[in-house]
Amino acid sequence: MKIDLSILTQGIPVSLEYRYNPTELEINNHDIEFIEDLAFKGEAEKGDGFLLVRGVVTSRWRESCSRCLARIEREYKRDVNLSFSIEKDQSSLDFTPELREEMLLSIPVKVLCREDCKGLCSNCGANLNVDSCGCKDAADQENPFNILKKIKEEKE
Repeated sequence: MKIDLSILTQGIPVSLEYRYNPTELEINNHDIEFIEDLAFKGEAEKGDGFLLVRGVVTSRWRESCSRCLARIEREYKRDVNLSFSIEKDQSSLDFTPELREEMLLSIPVKVLCREDCKGLCSNCGANLNVDSCGCKDAADQENPFNILKKIKEEKE
């Protein structure tokens, strides 16, 4: 969003509202997909040699659980506080790159569909939140170290 600095008066906040298309910001990736426009609502305030931009970005997004790969749809809300140095002869300022950076930094590294997500079975790929599988029992029977486990249990 480009702000016309000539219309701002020092010390008086001006309301800002803007909508961004997620593809315009190049923010979607294979894990996260914003399914609504990103709405910025806030204010800009000009000071002596600086500009403050404060507001909130909201949207909805889809993401994949890091353990079971289930698709989750959630609300996105991020408070934004940006500060810029401005020159006396500067006529405008585009804060879109900084806003994009704030959003990218707010995306969690590991997303879970729920706190107690069991994930996928490493053997057969079954979603352990939905189904149980017999792979653990079969793997225990085939494990060559089971003999040592039995010896340890007998000594105890």
